[in-house]
Amino acid sequence: MIAEMRKMFEVVGRFPRSTLNVLLGAMALVFTINHINTVWFGNNFLEHYLPLSVQGLKAGDVWQLVSYMFMHEGIGHIFCNAIVLFFIGKLIEERYGGRRLLELFFISGIAGALVWFAVNFNRPFSVLLGASAGCLGVFSYFCFACENRPMVFLLFPLIPVRVKPRILLAITAGMEVFCFFTQELVKGNVANSAHLGGILGGLGCYYFYRYCYQYVSMIKEKLMKRRRIVDAMADDSYKLYIKSYSAQRSEIDRILDKINESGFKSLTKAEKNTLNSAKHLMHR
Repeated sequence: MIAEMRKMFEVVGRFPRSTLNVLLGAMALVFTINHINTVWFGNNFLEHYLPLSVQGLKAGDVWQLVSYMFMHEGIGHIFCNAIVLFFIGKLIEERYGGRRLLELFFISGIAGALVWFAVNFNRPFSVLLGASAGCLGVFSYFCFACENRPMVFLLFPLIPVRVKPRILLAITAGMEVFCFFTQELVKGNVANSAHLGGILGGLGCYYFYRYCYQYVSMIKEKLMKRRRIVDAMADDSYKLYIKSYSAQRSEIDRILDKINESGFKSLTKAEKNTLNSAKHLMHR
């Protein structure tokens, strides 16, 4: 009985290592460190270097294209992104693996950052932060890759509604477009352009993996095979066989003539190796 209880607690207490947990943990860690530095020590060091700013990107701070995704404005901001990433990212990781989830998150996040930068290029003091673009990219990929899997959410506290993923994505994208023209272009306080860029990044990943990834894998396999052949040809033991038959025969005849004139002891080590490697030609 004690052994069974110990085994049960070991299983419950085990924290599964996965890409999703790493992403969520990184978001929570950066948020906690930034909050402690700001509230307890009055130091906003991270807020100067991690968020994406127009001035920073123009100055060459390209790391901000990635680092901004781990900075959040408040507890509500990070909570909403974490909820979306947890439920949708879990399904993506279970079906396609952690590497696919990681690629979707960062590609969509970078796509959202680039679209936002293009829209706010003439606003030098604009700043972008949050993982919304990456999360929406993962969400848009899910809506196309798992289109036949209906989603259930509460329209009101007690009214569950079942909606197909692509319809929900169309509603989300439509709301973002509306808010982009009525809020971001007017006030600039919500980064709807980054959200739209993240959605487009996720859709781009979907079409790439569905139609182009197999061809890229084939090309990569051919290049690796060619590389192995080149490495094999670079080996000294293989160099004799890449010559033409006439060239090999001519070299062997020269060595045999040298043996007739000066004896076998006059051969160099390389000439002896050549004879030893070409015994099949000497018997022809």
